[in-house]
Amino acid sequence: MQRYQQLVVAALDAAQQRAQSVPRDYLVRLQDHADPSVVPQPKFIYRALLATLQNQHLADPSQTMARLLPDTHADPATWL
Repeated sequence: MQRYQQLVVAALDAAQQRAQSVPRDYLVRLQDHADPSVVPQPKFIYRALLATLQNQHLADPSQTMARLLPDTHADPATWL
């Protein structure tokens, strides 16, 4: 599960560094092709990516997160 999360966070970080968009349902698409036992909840991927972006001292990591993972960003369960 941890390695899956690291790979997804690295891919999303690379996309934001290159100003590339990802499909709105990116996490769902990845999840559909992975072993369910290794897929963490989207909120954990979200939080790991947010920490990565904060460590890079982006001006507004929350805005970047809303752009990359809008559904997860808007989901109240992400914040519990």
